[in-house]
Amino acid sequence: MIMNHSIDADIPIFGSSVALEHFNPALLTKATGHSAYNFGFEGTKLNQYGGLLEEFNTYSNAEFVVIAGTVNEFSESNFATYKSNYIPFLKNGKIYTFLSNLEPRTFFLLRYVPFYSFTFFNNNYYKEIFDSNNVKGDPLKGFYPENNVWEAGDSKSAIKYKIDLESIERFRRVVQKINLKERKVILILAPIYIEGQKQITNLNQIREIYKSLAGAENIFMDFTESNICNRKELFYNNTHLNIAGADLFSKEFSEKFSAL
Repeated sequence: MIMNHSIDADIPIFGSSVALEHFNPALLTKATGHSAYNFGFEGTKLNQYGGLLEEFNTYSNAEFVVIAGTVNEFSESNFATYKSNYIPFLKNGKIYTFLSNLEPRTFFLLRYVPFYSFTFFNNNYYKEIFDSNNVKGDPLKGFYPENNVWEAGDSKSAIKYKIDLESIERFRRVVQKINLKERKVILILAPIYIEGQKQITNLNQIREIYKSLAGAENIFMDFTESNICNRKELFYNNTHLNIAGADLFSKEFSEKFSAL
């Protein structure tokens, strides 16, 4: 829909699973009166989905763009997930640039070598294509709630996320391009369970990076300081909310958005 320019919203939400599983567009619309759509991409960071966001930025009428980041957003990456999803759109320069930064050889071959892409499609991909009854619509507007309970086994060891300066600058350039369209970016650091926060030794450094990226022109909302973070029953692991947590978070975000 992005590539066809057939989808837009007053509150467009981009990010990884912390967008996909945390923002309920129906609740956002009910609370704010603005249309919303969840463009979250599981298992990806902006250095992968950035081309899609830039394409969206070429046509959208939104006044704001929400980007939900993760605590490992600025760690160096050298591989792309879910490659087959992007293959039909590699002729688009924005898509190709972001992906080729991650895996230059792979995406060069996918773009220029005939039939090479067939090796990336599995049986489920073809089944979806040829299943004429597989028209499900999109009643949740991209939202993918997880009705999970707490998953035992989260590590108790200290974590220090490596910071890659190139990833920060790539992120900064995307924010600047959005601003050039006279839109504001709302940068989100999603809730993290309080015990999980204690394990992240450079969480304050990560917060400061997001603040820097927002600058004076944009908005940074830090939900790691929300009361949600103290309630273990709202999470299914340290960094992901279950459906009850997502609904509560969506209402809290709506309040902050409405106050802008």
